[in-house]
Amino acid sequence: MGLLHLALQSGFVNDAVVVTVNGKEVLQKPSVRTRTQIGLAEELTAEIGPGVNVVKVTLPGRQVAEETTIEGPSDAYLGVWLSADGKLNWRHSQEPFGYV
Repeated sequence: MGLLHLALQSGFVNDAVVVTVNGKEVLQKPSVRTRTQIGLAEELTAEIGPGVNVVKVTLPGRQVAEETTIEGPSDAYLGVWLSADGKLNWRHSQEPFGYV
């Protein structure tokens, strides 16, 4: 088993957020807000298995839901941010994101 390190980054303003990995809910928060000083709203870690893993982020209040895939079982880093047009964007990385 590997670990997915997910960072909800910029653009979140008191948004309800639900995150699932392979259909299993790993985060449900009623109010997520980006700390603009560091560009981070929330971080979480979840187990991923070998092969393709599906990560889905849903913002029910905005009626937005997007998903992406991550290859396991190696550790993976995934950033997601909300653009001004209300679309979720993904950043895949082999290394941790830096926040000060």
